Amino acid sequence: MSAILESVPPKARAWVYMILALAGVVVGSLQIAYLAIGTQPTWLSITVAVFAYLVAPGNTMAASNTPVPRRALEE
Repeated sequence: MSAILESVPPKARAWVYMILALAGVVVGSLQIAYLAIGTQPTWLSITVAVFAYLVAPGNTMAASNTPVPRRALEE
């Protein structure tokens, strides 16, 4: 898997992570807005479930491939 990650430039990966984070904020905000008015459409329920299912492993992989300075670990 690291060979695949190494083939994508770090700047491109950073953009993908930022876009996914923004999408998460949008989807989460929509869910809160619909819940505030008392109903949530089926498409939004499915979107939230699929988004969470697909993004969690990707973010875990991103975190595990991010170098952390030794000094940060000692604090």
